[in-house]
Amino acid sequence: MRCRLLLAGLALLQVCFVSSAQNSDIYLTAALNLGPKDHFAFIDSFDIELASGTYLYQDSFQQRINSSIYRDVPQGQLSINISTPSFVGVKDFSDSITVHQGVNAVIIEMDYSGKRTLYMKDKKGNPIPVPPLWTNVLDVQTDGTYYVAKPTRPKTLSIDGYRALVSNVFISTPGSNNPALEYMEDNGWAQLYSNPEGPVKHALILLDSDVHWSWKNGAYVFWKDESD
Repeated sequence: MRCRLLLAGLALLQVCFVSSAQNSDIYLTAALNLGPKDHFAFIDSFDIELASGTYLYQDSFQQRINSSIYRDVPQGQLSINISTPSFVGVKDFSDSITVHQGVNAVIIEMDYSGKRTLYMKDKKGNPIPVPPLWTNVLDVQTDGTYYVAKPTRPKTLSIDGYRALVSNVFISTPGSNNPALEYMEDNGWAQLYSNPEGPVKHALILLDSDVHWSWKNGAYVFWKDESD
């Protein structure tokens, strides 16, 4: 009898271990290219839905706290739906990512592509022309129009002997809520690179060779191989 109870207890522990091992944490950042000249903002408030099989997590825009860390998310395919009620013209994100074992750092670049227009007014509300600096440096037309590009797969190259992903989404904004990048930097996965005057202006240097990444329709997923 004691042997049976011991075996049953070990089996239960094994089931619990396997069950817990199938869930992961996601540190998620929602980014937005507002343009012109790839001016990125990181969104603190958005509506989000995470769904996988019987798993469902929803977070309301009005109820959000200043954090985007999701615990105990099932591994495998995860559907993500994000909308940004406070940003007019931003297309909803609706796609799936693969959640890997351990911690997943996820950056989702929302699609704000298309023709946009700046409406500049003086203190009395009268229209004023676009400053020459903006037309020469920021690629804004004299009528205030500019274009925002669709999210694209980052270029890859080597910086200081490390793998690097080149994209303007990898930029530090003071006071921003950026859990994915903060986690990667704090844990030695990656480091931001910035050289506004150089050919590569913004990049993410992957410091750990065990860190893998994927990109799909604006969604970056970073995870570390912890099989050992």
